[in-house]
Amino acid sequence: MHTVPSKDYYVYVLGGGAERLLNWIDTIAKKRRYPARERRRRLLYEPVLEEIKGRAVTAEEMRALVNRRARRLRLKEGIWSGVGEMAFSGLLVHAGKRGSRSLWMRSDDWIPNLGAPPGHETCRIELLRRYIARHGPVSKEDIMHWAYLSRSQVNQALRSLATELVEVRIGHSTDPYVALARDIDRDVPPSPKVTVLPKYDSLLLSLKDKSRFMDMAYYKRIFPKIPVGMVKPTVLVDGFVVATWKRVTKKTHTSIEVQPFKMLSATDKKAVERRFSEYCEHAGVDGQVRWLGNTRP
Repeated sequence: MHTVPSKDYYVYVLGGGAERLLNWIDTIAKKRRYPARERRRRLLYEPVLEEIKGRAVTAEEMRALVNRRARRLRLKEGIWSGVGEMAFSGLLVHAGKRGSRSLWMRSDDWIPNLGAPPGHETCRIELLRRYIARHGPVSKEDIMHWAYLSRSQVNQALRSLATELVEVRIGHSTDPYVALARDIDRDVPPSPKVTVLPKYDSLLLSLKDKSRFMDMAYYKRIFPKIPVGMVKPTVLVDGFVVATWKRVTKKTHTSIEVQPFKMLSATDKKAVERRFSEYCEHAGVDGQVRWLGNTRP
């Protein structure tokens, strides 16, 4: 689930990898002898969007509407729903579910006062500005990894932001990192001794170079191959990942199982237990930390 403020809808939809994905769809369309992008929009999508104005439809219903238009245009039916392309173009948005089926709705019906979409480049510049503000200093590789942008797209957007950025060096890296100039001298409160992160936390996903906050020897413990796409909840001590954790609820009690990657000092273990005590109080459960045995990487 990716949730963004409605006012930022175009920034996130059009500013990231949508343009690359639309180019990929263009290639598929050409192979299937469908018209070029602008003609698809005018001949296929605009009439369908007019038909669904004010209501939500399933992907199956959308496919039926597109097939009907395709039949009139003497195009092959059954191979094109248009849902992905309309979503990447900012025309269609996920609108909840009907039973187990996802619903789709015109973006301007679902989002009040949406207005006309800005260009991809305008959205991309704003997206990078926000990403750098929240995660900087970052490298070009970090940006490409997070936003699914090509190197040329990143370079072009960074040139547009040049007056707002400064280059910094991190560790032994030979490549410069970028940060917003306004943030360089900003007072930042010290990091907490212990930080507890949930599954799929943005720290674990937003940077390509994860060695900045974890020992890469433990990478597979956090990002296992099975199940695919899993990112485990983690515990950080002094800004570095030291363990994974999970909440286990049984009939009589709740426990927090913490699996450290290596031996922790008694001071660090107490700090972790205090943090989870705060977590349990916030969650309204009576839970205790259960330390699991160390294993070798």
